[in-house]
Amino acid sequence: MVKIDYFAGTYGKFFEYIVNVYILGTPASKTDIFTWSGISHCADNNYKYNRIAYAFPYSSWLNTKFERSMDCDKFIRIVINNFTDDLFFIILTNGIIRVDDRGFDLYMAKMPAELQQSQSQFRNVWLSKIENRMSYPDMMAFYCYDNFAQVTQPTFEFSYEAFLTYPKFCQELQRLSNFLGYNFSPSAELHKMWTKFINKNHGVISLDRCDKIIQSILTATEMNINCTVLEEAWINYNLSKIYNIYTGKMFEDDEYPQTTLEVCQEISNAAVV
Repeated sequence: MVKIDYFAGTYGKFFEYIVNVYILGTPASKTDIFTWSGISHCADNNYKYNRIAYAFPYSSWLNTKFERSMDCDKFIRIVINNFTDDLFFIILTNGIIRVDDRGFDLYMAKMPAELQQSQSQFRNVWLSKIENRMSYPDMMAFYCYDNFAQVTQPTFEFSYEAFLTYPKFCQELQRLSNFLGYNFSPSAELHKMWTKFINKNHGVISLDRCDKIIQSILTATEMNINCTVLEEAWINYNLSKIYNIYTGKMFEDDEYPQTTLEVCQEISNAAVV
């Protein structure tokens, strides 16, 4: 038996399905493994494929009750090797939205009342967290290697970053197949499954949307802005790094600018001052 250990937002259930079907050779599911919102938790409720590898956030839940769950022949860990700004934002977004299929609205509903009532305050809370991510152990340390439970079994570290590009994903799967003693060869079905996964990836989609907005600001072209407060904080973080700007409607007002040209005007006003 193989156990896959991972932390929230790092695609453990999707990875479990890929390992079982495309490396270990178990029959593929006859139904969609993705939920309505795009996460792959349907695979967990669908036992039409016989799992050899089991994914669970073992290290997150480790206590006396779960110690026996660590028994297996081999371990796989999904690890993050390089916390770039972009990767951090993807993980942060997925951790907020994808976990338990809760979505951003449900996440916001559980926030303190004062943060729900003040968009600017909530935006700046996240801006602060993004700016000072190295000093926030709740996010950074959560995913670091030291937080994985200590095991004696042979262990393979699968790079989280490899999920985001298909060639690297296949390279990591090939390395993993060697570790497990199985053969692996990419297929059209695997590419179709990965494409569906990446097209439903909330963090990747959110980052791409923000990149397009920032590019429109940089080129002074008009584009509507319709973002979550987390995305607004991310845009502000990047604008601060580009323009050295920390004031204006996008930082101070509850209502964020509705178009990129409004942001351009705020940047121009700040430069004049």
